Amino acid sequence: MGHALEVLKGRTAAFPLNCEKYPAFERDWREEYLRMLLVNTISGVFYASEEMLGEHALALHRFAADENPDFMARALVYARNEGFMRLQPLIGLAVLSLAAPRRFALVFDRVVITVADLVEFTLALQSLGRGQGGRLVKKLACARLERLDEYEALKYSGEGRGYSLKDLLRVYHPKPGNETVQALFRYIAGKSGPDGPDPRLLPRIAAFEKLKRLDVRENLSEAVELIRAGRIPWNALTGSVESMSPELWRALLPDMTLFSLLRHLATLARNGVFTQAEPQPGIEERFSNPETIRKAKILPFRFASAWSMVDVPWLRRALEKAVELSADALPEIPGRTAVLLDISCSMSGQMLQAGALLALSILRKSEGDTFIRLFNTESIPFATRPGESILAAASRIEASGGTNTGVSVREMIASRVFCDTIVIVTDEQQNTGSPFFNVLKGYRRKVNAETRVFVINVSPYQFAMVPPEDENTFYCYGWSDRIVSFIADSIRGYGDLVEIVRALE
Repeated sequence: MGHALEVLKGRTAAFPLNCEKYPAFERDWREEYLRMLLVNTISGVFYASEEMLGEHALALHRFAADENPDFMARALVYARNEGFMRLQPLIGLAVLSLAAPRRFALVFDRVVITVADLVEFTLALQSLGRGQGGRLVKKLACARLERLDEYEALKYSGEGRGYSLKDLLRVYHPKPGNETVQALFRYIAGKSGPDGPDPRLLPRIAAFEKLKRLDVRENLSEAVELIRAGRIPWNALTGSVESMSPELWRALLPDMTLFSLLRHLATLARNGVFTQAEPQPGIEERFSNPETIRKAKILPFRFASAWSMVDVPWLRRALEKAVELSADALPEIPGRTAVLLDISCSMSGQMLQAGALLALSILRKSEGDTFIRLFNTESIPFATRPGESILAAASRIEASGGTNTGVSVREMIASRVFCDTIVIVTDEQQNTGSPFFNVLKGYRRKVNAETRVFVINVSPYQFAMVPPEDENTFYCYGWSDRIVSFIADSIRGYGDLVEIVRALE
C-alpha cells in the first residue's frame, strides 16, 4: 500500500488545497475512488494532464484493492452499470484480478459486458505487466468468448485498439462448445476455406461475405437485401465498401444500436439519409422509450452533443423527447430545492454539458417553489422558457469567468430564501470569495439549520469543499441521470453513495 498511498495523498501543504490553491477538504477514500471511477476518462481536463490523471487513477485502484477489495468490486459494478462508464472500471478490474481473485471472478461478467470491454481489460492487464492474467482470467475470458455470436464477430472484426477479435482468440484459446461456435472461431481466424463459411451455420456472416464480393454500385438493390438479411453492423459495412450511399445507410438503420445511431446522426443527416420534413420510419420510436434508452447506458450529454450537431427539425424533436422521457421517469425530489450550476471556465466542454443536463433534470423533478442559479464569480438567475425542452435550455448555458462556489448561497442568505435542499453541480475549483463551507454554515445558522446539501462533482480533481464531518452534506459523482435517483433516495433515508454501493448484491 505504501507507494500507492504516497501518490494518493501526495501534497506539499499541511492543509489540502484545490487546483486553484484554495483551502479544501479531504473526503473518505471510498468517495474519492467513486469520483475517479465515475468521471475520470483519463483525458486532459482544465487543470490536469492525461499523465497526472492516469497516475492518480492507478494509485487509487491499487489503494482500494489493498484496503477493501470487496468495496472496490461493488464500486466497479456500480460505475459500469449505473454510471455508464467503461475505461476506469475495466482498469480497476485488472488490478482486482491480482489482489482478490475470488471477488474478481464474481464481478467479471458485470464489468466486462461487450467484446470491446474484453479488449480494454486485456490491454489493462498488459499495461500492468500481468501478461495474460493467469489461469482464472483465462477461464473467465474464455467463457465470454465462447458466448460470441455472429453479430459480435462482424462488429468486432476490425483491428480495433490493441487487440482484434482474432488476437483475443489467440491470447485466451477458448474451446468451441458446438459446431456453430467452431465455425465462428474458424471464420474469425480466417480458416473458413475458399467457399467461405457454411450459410446453414453462419447465415449472417455468409450474407456479409457475399456482399463483400459484390460491386455495390452495380448491384445496389442486391446489396441492400444482403444488408437487411444479414443484419450487418454499420462498422463492418463501412469498412468493406468503397463509398456509402443513402440507400446503404438506410438499410443499416434497423440494426444499428441506439448508441451507434446517436453517434452517427450527424453523418447520416449529412449523407442525405434523413429528409428535413418527413421522419425516417422507426427512428422517432427508438428515442421514445426511456427504458430502451436506459438499457443502452447512454449518458445524457451524448444526446446534447448529437442535438447540437444536427439541423433536421423532427430529429432534434426526437432527441428532445428522449431526454424529456428519461427525466420524467426519474423520482420526485421532495421539498423546495435550490439548484446551483457552476459555469466557470474550468467547467467548459463536456463537464458543463453534463452538469447543465443534470441541473435541469433536478429542476424538473423538484417539488415546490424550486429555482436554478448559474454561478461563476456572480450569481445569475436562470429560467426555462415556456414549453422549452431540457436540451434547448441547456444549449443556452455557456462557461465564463472564475469560481466563487459560495456566491449563490450568500445571495440566498441576504434574501432569506428558505430551501429544504441545495444541490450544487461543480468541479469544486473555487478561486475567489469565501470558501463554500463557511458560507453554508452561515446559511444553516441564519436561514435553515436542517438544509441538506448535495454536491454533484463532475470532475476528476482531488479534494472537496465540504468536510466529511458534515452529516447533512452528501457527495455524488458522475454524469449519469441516475444521480437524480440517488438524491431522491438519500432524502428518503437510503444513505449516501458509499452506502448505496456497499449494499449492492
